[in-house]
Amino acid sequence: NFNVRDSLPKKEKGLKYEINATFGMKRTSPADEASYKVYAIGGDATWATGRKRRLGFGFDIFYDESNKVIHNRDTTNQFSDNDVEFVRPGIHISHDLVIDRLSVVTQMGVYLYSKYKGDGMIYHRVAMRYLLYRGLFFNFSIKSHWANADNIEWGFGYKF
Repeated sequence: NFNVRDSLPKKEKGLKYEINATFGMKRTSPADEASYKVYAIGGDATWATGRKRRLGFGFDIFYDESNKVIHNRDTTNQFSDNDVEFVRPGIHISHDLVIDRLSVVTQMGVYLYSKYKGDGMIYHRVAMRYLLYRGLFFNFSIKSHWANADNIEWGFGYKF
């Protein structure tokens, strides 16, 4: 006698935490042959709202080499060679759809500080995270600013 309800995973209780680090490359335009590195680290706290759904909030710290280049190309801006000025901290809300070892994550965030303002202060991310072993997961994500894709991110994280 097969009961569908018994085959579903049990709802997890309490908060779950995760940290992750990602890396990517991007170009500023099709005509620009140079590739720029993009780094991000972040963390989340999530709680289950159902058997396959989690809601949460978190933080991100981004560094995109191209932001400094674009800022300095504009002659109306004061030239800056200080990489730290182009670090962009942000906070986000998230939704996770959990399918066994795979999570499909959507996030919407806002930069708390950004010297480069060419792409706005709001960012989005769609990610796929695959649980590898005992909390360690692989991350593949696309970061965007509204409908404009910014970069692809590859990385690893840990859930606890």
